[in-house]
Amino acid sequence: MYSLQLKCILRAMKKMLGEGLSFEQITPVKEYKGDFIACQIMDGDEDVFLGIGGQVAGLLKVASVYGQEEFQELDADAYDAICELINCVNGIFATELSNQDIEVILRPPVFYNNVNVKGKEIYVAGMSIYGIDFDVILSLSNITCA
Repeated sequence: MYSLQLKCILRAMKKMLGEGLSFEQITPVKEYKGDFIACQIMDGDEDVFLGIGGQVAGLLKVASVYGQEEFQELDADAYDAICELINCVNGIFATELSNQDIEVILRPPVFYNNVNVKGKEIYVAGMSIYGIDFDVILSLSNITCA
């Protein structure tokens, strides 16, 4: 199932963020600590977590490319752009799950400052956009954000 989630993430992000996007590596972790993370949970037949985290520069670049305007700070508009990207990516994954008769409900995306994400199985996909790094955090298990 993780391979399907990652495939949907990469396909959707490449389409929405363009040619400047590159995938570096994927790493299993027990927890992810981030200064900033936008995330969304889907639940139902499966529990699904998708987040975008990292340093300010990476998140601003993601928001700017997706929102098609230059964001100078992580304000409400930048948060909205990142959360909308996550919602679109998860929508594609939810459709794939539905095609396999797996029902999920998408919860509203949220944005956290200074958060620890903990769960049984968490994978961090290191990515970059025009040479600026950011992380995509994915899991198919119950996650806590504190």
